[in-house]
Amino acid sequence: MLSSTGGRYSIVTHPEKRANSTSMEIQSDAGSIRMAGAPPGPRQRDQRLNSLLDAAVLLFVEKGLAATSIRDIAYRAGVAKGTFYHYFRDRAAMMAALHRRCSSDMAEAVQRAIDRCEVDDWQAKLAAWTDAMVEGYVSNHTLHRRVFHSAETCQRGMLKTEPFMQSLAALIENGIEAGIWKT
Repeated sequence: MLSSTGGRYSIVTHPEKRANSTSMEIQSDAGSIRMAGAPPGPRQRDQRLNSLLDAAVLLFVEKGLAATSIRDIAYRAGVAKGTFYHYFRDRAAMMAALHRRCSSDMAEAVQRAIDRCEVDDWQAKLAAWTDAMVEGYVSNHTLHRRVFHSAETCQRGMLKTEPFMQSLAALIENGIEAGIWKT
């Protein structure tokens, strides 16, 4: 603990699941003050970008999309509000980056699940795809509901362009070519 002007502060480090990203929470007697998204020292672009996206995720889950401001996101990430605009043109650009990251993470999880299956076991691959999608959705349902199903961001018509949906289409097409499924 550090002392400052009679108050007591502690810094708690939280390793994140994303590479190159850590977060620190400064706690005082009055409660949690701020998250700092990148470790001390030279800050790298990917670390700041991930810090901003991580902060947005936490705030969207805590407060909801409409109640979260760009200022809130920058503060939670431990950067100046102007830094946000260095990485994103506006809120919509940040939402698009968050959407891409979440879709990419989901597609990677699905691919890892499929890769654990035997090469010619198409039923297992389809089950692995389904299980990974359900697990990914359930583990992130609050974020998914608040971000991807809000009136501001709903893009259900764009579902066919999602990497995880493209992996399902490829799985089905490859199964048809292998003679497993018929059209």
